[in-house]
Amino acid sequence: MAETIRTVRYGKISNVYFGLCGYGDLWLGLHVVLSSDMPGSAWNVENSIGFPDFNRSEHTDSCDWTEALRLEWCVNTARTISNILNEAKVSSVDQLKGVPVRAIFDGNMLKEWEILREVR
Repeated sequence: MAETIRTVRYGKISNVYFGLCGYGDLWLGLHVVLSSDMPGSAWNVENSIGFPDFNRSEHTDSCDWTEALRLEWCVNTARTISNILNEAKVSSVDQLKGVPVRAIFDGNMLKEWEILREVR
């Protein structure tokens, strides 16, 4: 099996909103576009942090998640958004636009990202 290369890229939050997101807009949460337009190393990736929307994602017996798990994801989403706002030293998600980030990729797949606190 081929080993992927883990890389760190620096950029900014180029777009952000709280609302319907994820595959088919079936989730509710924070959606960010991370990017860098630096010549020779430009990149762009999207990421959503959320949970199945209560009105668009009805729980059925065939779901691989439970209502209790949805509520846990809801709480975790709120905590994550609170942490992101705190680290960025802003009070609303729209103020995150332009905030510097560090993104870690495994090959071409985004593994994690964080606010660059060193420059805030």
